[in-house]
This record gives sequence, structure tokens and C-alpha cells, in this order.
Amino acid sequence: MRNVLVITFGLTVFGAIALLGMSVSPGVLQVVLFDFPLGCLFLPCVGAFLVVLIALAAWDLSGKRPEQQRRWGIWSAVVMATAIGLVWLHLPQRLALFMYSSELQGLVDVAPVDGFRRGTLKRWIGPFYIDQYGIDHAGGAYFRTFTGPDGIGPDEMQYGFAFRPSGEGPPFGRSRHRLRHLFGDWYTFEGSSD
Repeated sequence: MRNVLVITFGLTVFGAIALLGMSVSPGVLQVVLFDFPLGCLFLPCVGAFLVVLIALAAWDLSGKRPEQQRRWGIWSAVVMATAIGLVWLHLPQRLALFMYSSELQGLVDVAPVDGFRRGTLKRWIGPFYIDQYGIDHAGGAYFRTFTGPDGIGPDEMQYGFAFRPSGEGPPFGRSRHRLRHLFGDWYTFEGSSD
């Protein structure tokens, strides 16, 4: 039984690291969890694993297991709850963007100021692959980091970062446009290409 608990803890740590890694770049976690092929099988498996972790932690707390086997369930639940809390608060994304925001802002500072522009960048800046960027008339900058499916049709969801975004929306994905504040003048955006 102890080996099963140790394996469960190892899987939990692996899952927490994967969850934190996927949450760094806007859109990756959403696409993997909700739009990935066979996602209808993936989400119930994740839910079942979380139920198992809660049951193991409850069993540990009840004191019905031998002393040498206790705590693996509690530690597994603590690791996963911490990872989910960090993702919920967008801390991995905020920290990564904070570390590389000056590089991204440097791209805004050298952009021409003659109205709306959109360009291809195809460059890694830290953990973010910026494939396109756009500057609007008001000087708001948008850096697209990820695209994913938007339902069944040919439309795509566009995800990325925005610096001082204006009300015009991003140059890619203006439909269903949403912004979420991270810190200072930085936001994440998402929008559909339809």
C-alpha cells in the first residue's frame, strides 16, 4: 500500500508541475483542458484523481491507516491544492510576465507610431513564443502567444498579453474580446477570429 501512496504522490507532483507550466502562457491551459481531442475523457479522469486525493487525505486525517503510511495522502492533497491555488491567482503567469515585461515593452517603444499596425514576430521572449504583435491607434500593444480552436468551426481563439490596451480590442480576435489585468499596465487578452 505504501508504494501506491508514493506513486500517487509522485503523479501529483508531476501533475502540479505540468499544471503550473501550462498556466504560464495565456490560452495553453484552456486549450489543453477544454479543447484537446478526447478532452471529454481527460476531464473526468482529472476529476476522479482529485477525488482520490481528497479521499486519501481524509483517510490520513481519520487516523485509520498505520503510522508509516500516513501523510502521503495529505501531502498529495496539499501539493495539488497549492498548484490549483497558484493557477487560480495566475501567479505563474504574473511572475513570468514580470520577469520579461521589459523586453516586451522594448518592442512597443521601437514600434512606429503611425496608427494601427500588425506584424509577425515569431520570436521567443523568455517562456513566451510571440508569433504576432499589434499596436493600435491609442498605442496599446498586443502580443499573441497562442491560438486554439474556437468550437467546431474554422474560427480560432487568440490569446496573449496586452500592454496599455485601448477599447479597440486586439488586431487578431476582436469577437468575444476579454481582458484580464495582471499588474501595472499589463493584461492578458483572448478573442475569437470570427
